[in-house]
Amino acid sequence: MKYQSQKKWMRVGIITMASIGAASLTACSQAPYKQAMTTSSHASMAASQASAVSAQADSLVASLKQLAGATGDLQKPYADFTKSLGSFKSSYGSLKSDLSAMIGDQKGYLATWNKENNTIKEASIKKVAMSRYDSASKDFAAVKKAADGVTTSGDSFVTYMDDLNTYLSTDLNAGGIASGKPLISKADSKAATLKVELAKLKASMKKVASDFAANGKAATPAAPKKKSSWWW
Repeated sequence: MKYQSQKKWMRVGIITMASIGAASLTACSQAPYKQAMTTSSHASMAASQASAVSAQADSLVASLKQLAGATGDLQKPYADFTKSLGSFKSSYGSLKSDLSAMIGDQKGYLATWNKENNTIKEASIKKVAMSRYDSASKDFAAVKKAADGVTTSGDSFVTYMDDLNTYLSTDLNAGGIASGKPLISKADSKAATLKVELAKLKASMKKVASDFAANGKAATPAAPKKKSSWWW
């Protein structure tokens, strides 16, 4: 019995190792352009999210202006403002996550591309390959620069709006609103700066999304599959 049990576990081990080996072989044999497709997908998703953040910034400033112009009971317009602030921060957080994933994809793809180019022996082919690689590197650098611009202005805007919210939550009355009107005007200016950076980001990402899609169009990532709630 003991010998049979050992043989059984040996067979399981062999099957498991074979499965792992097959999976590794599939991953290694995957065409590098698939990485470009992933980059294209994340760029497309981030461009869409950038549009959402821009719209949320407009809504947030509008709710703030409504609060600034309100009279009488300020609790309802203030609640609308805080709700709008929460929605903006959620959208902006999603955008930052998308940008982080996209930039990671770009770095990985460029590393693979450079490695593959180094295996090319024919000089004429290598020249074209390196030219394309250099061009892509510039496109990706433009995206990174635009993403940094959005992050800098976006983080500044979020900090300012959080601080303004703290001020309003403590001094929510006619006098507090009157004294805070210059601060509210500054919020509008900060939102405008962010929207300029978002427009630059969208333009650079749309280029990458379309240029590196092997199917000729910007790819859209599939929605994640829902996990079963059952435990087996």
